[in-house]
Amino acid sequence: MAGIKDVRCGHVEVPVHRARASGPTLRLQVVILEAVAAPAGAATPVFVLSSQPAMAGGAAIVRQLASHPVRRDRDIVLIDQRGFGLNRASCQAEKAQLFQVFADSISAAPFEDALRGIVRRCLARLSDVGIDRRALTYPAMAADVEAVRRALRVPHIHLWGLGFSARTALEVMRAYPDRVSAVVLDAVQPPGALWMRDWRRNFHRALARVDTICKTERSCAKALGSATGAVTDASAGLVHQPFPFTIAHGPDAEPTRFVLNALGFQFLLHYLPQNRRLLPVLPLVVRSVSERRAETIGQMVSLSWASTSMLRLSTVYSIACADRGFDAADLAADHDAHPTLFAIDHIALCEALGVPAPKARPPVVSDRPTLLVNGAFSNGSPPRYGALVAETLSRSQTLPLADDGDGATVSRPCAQARVRAFFQNPTAPADAPCSIDRQPFVFDVAWMPQILSLARDLEAQPRLVLGGAVGLAVLLVLSAVGWPLQALAERRAGRFDRGRTARFVIGGYAALALVAMAGVAAGLYRTGTETPSLLLFGLPAGYGPVGLLWTAVAVAAVPIAALVGLAWRRRWYRLTGRLIATGVAFAGLALAAVAFGYGFF
Repeated sequence: MAGIKDVRCGHVEVPVHRARASGPTLRLQVVILEAVAAPAGAATPVFVLSSQPAMAGGAAIVRQLASHPVRRDRDIVLIDQRGFGLNRASCQAEKAQLFQVFADSISAAPFEDALRGIVRRCLARLSDVGIDRRALTYPAMAADVEAVRRALRVPHIHLWGLGFSARTALEVMRAYPDRVSAVVLDAVQPPGALWMRDWRRNFHRALARVDTICKTERSCAKALGSATGAVTDASAGLVHQPFPFTIAHGPDAEPTRFVLNALGFQFLLHYLPQNRRLLPVLPLVVRSVSERRAETIGQMVSLSWASTSMLRLSTVYSIACADRGFDAADLAADHDAHPTLFAIDHIALCEALGVPAPKARPPVVSDRPTLLVNGAFSNGSPPRYGALVAETLSRSQTLPLADDGDGATVSRPCAQARVRAFFQNPTAPADAPCSIDRQPFVFDVAWMPQILSLARDLEAQPRLVLGGAVGLAVLLVLSAVGWPLQALAERRAGRFDRGRTARFVIGGYAALALVAMAGVAAGLYRTGTETPSLLLFGLPAGYGPVGLLWTAVAVAAVPIAALVGLAWRRRWYRLTGRLIATGVAFAGLALAAVAFGYGFF
């Protein structure tokens, strides 16, 4: 793991089928982030379960946990769960086929038919590399966790389940209670795969939550009015008249023609309300559909589709179908309660996968200390799911998150601190609820697709991109501070009049560049975004003047460089002054290259 200290990587072999120990095996990738401020192995380690693809080998979750406060006290162990980890299977061809069906589907039926067939083929590809669909179950994944614990020879573990895999942590608590010391469940769901049953209900609840915000937040009321009403109206319009648009695949490739129906529109929206960083985009999407902005919608769909993993989706469906605790009558009730909202027929999907109706999965009963974290903005794991789980956990406590959705225990400082405190003393009562950001919601977001290129570069080379930005900022700050001091020294030496006009122009330019960079930083802070990689949709629209500043900085960079060259030629300033001026010119040219390279104006 490049850039991460004190990390160990390895794997553990486990049987595909527990009943056949001499049969085929799976290789589970394991990453251990050793404690920073304590001897390795001195405290009970934390096993983190996540369903992200190639989780233990993926840089994002590893880098987040590498700097997490929990790591100060104890080792963090990340496990690639079966079906989600590093494997040789690929469903890119199937993803392309589904992409084309989605492009051609005016109604939902063809898309659902294609999805069922493609999920079957993706699961078959997993089988080709030794991952049998019938072995993709929560009890099997719980046994994998126990196998890793035995391989590491630790007597007890703390568990930390994230999202879909919080359900796996519950199964570990059920099957191996004596090996678990304490548990954190972030976005937990009770047994029964209720998210499949409650798709419409949860989405409606999330929209109602946005409606509540709009009653107090002026920017929300102005941008959206009523979220429920706006989504319902836009969906109804797409039922009567689907929205055609195209997606470009490069200068030499033929664009794909799409037809956006109500199902596709609501899929595009579904996860926005559960993520505080993406919530401001909701009115932008609704407005773009209502106003038929083909180019904007095409870019958004392309972004959403690019982040979709068909292997992960197929694995999730297979596991959830084997865990489901609902029938067709439950789905019908969900539809009747919210007939204007759309959802996939999950019963038909599970039957197409050949997953039989499971036996009833009773709730998990445990006396292990447990911290339940279900954010108010979550669609798939709303707070009522956490309440259901807590009913049979005798020593559970809840950390309410009124301002966020899933994953706050990894990314938000308040929740991070609570998780660390809980693992240090699991029996202590939780503190007051977390108010995650204490920042106003921002709904006046302007679409900036150019930022996507920067985001991709940041994900690929985070140290280079962020290091360059910080370096330029430091250079400008030093120049802004050093320039007046150098000018004062020149005045005392009687040389102040030499290049006086150029002195003020260069100093003013340095200040302008600093203000432009500070404006972008303020925009990031205002949207509650820690890194530009999360700012996929642009800055708040109110930051338009910042764009003008960047344009001025970029356009003036070459004349400033020429002026600095003239200062060297005519020796207007001492060597220190000329070096400072050169730093300003270099920073300006670099900012201009960024602005022109990413098409920011």
